[in-house]
Formats: sequence, C-alpha cells, structure tokens
Amino acid sequence: MSDSERTVNWEADSTESIMRKALAAETQPGLKVTLRLGDKTVTRFSYGYTEEREQSAPSNIKVGEIFLRKLEAVCVKTMDGAVWIRMLRSLKTKENPLPFKVPAILQLGEEILKYVP
Repeated sequence: MSDSERTVNWEADSTESIMRKALAAETQPGLKVTLRLGDKTVTRFSYGYTEEREQSAPSNIKVGEIFLRKLEAVCVKTMDGAVWIRMLRSLKTKENPLPFKVPAILQLGEEILKYVP
C-alpha cells in the first residue's frame, strides 16, 4: 500500500472509505491520521476502527475533530458520519525509534480533557 492509501483525508474520504483503509492498514504501520483537538492538530498512526451509527457530530465540529470519548477510544467526525478509534501510536522519531500502540485516550493525554468532555 502507498502512503496515500494509508492516510486519512478527512475532507475527501467517506466513512466507508476510511473503514476500508483502516481494515487494510490494521497491522504495521497503521492508518495515518491528523486529528483536530480544538485549535491543535496531532498526527498519529491509528488502529481499531468502528463506525459510529447512532450519534452524529454537532454542526460546529469540523471533520477530523474529536468530539466524543468513551472508555479508551475517541470519536472523530467524518464528512458523512463518524468513526471510533481505539488505539494510537506516535510517529517514529530519532528520540523514539520504536513507539508502541496505546489506547487513544492515553496517547492524547490531558489535552483531550480540555476539549472533549
């Protein structure tokens, strides 16, 4: 798979397309996402997707923005719905050459508490 096939484009990818990409990229390195957390963005590899079928995001939420959290997962608005993401992993860096997957809430840390009740 190419990098573009392993990356979510929140403005162009439908929920169905994101779910297909997530299934194909479930192993290493995962599906690369840039998530919005208020006015901040974070880029991570993501795993453990589930489509949200019951709740829709409020109209003031932008695509790619986290608007719910439950247990260890976060819910992100897509262009035509929403998806839950269970696990995130940091990108490899010189300081952290072997990052590992952790629950999304832990990966985002206290920042998420400022933006998502």
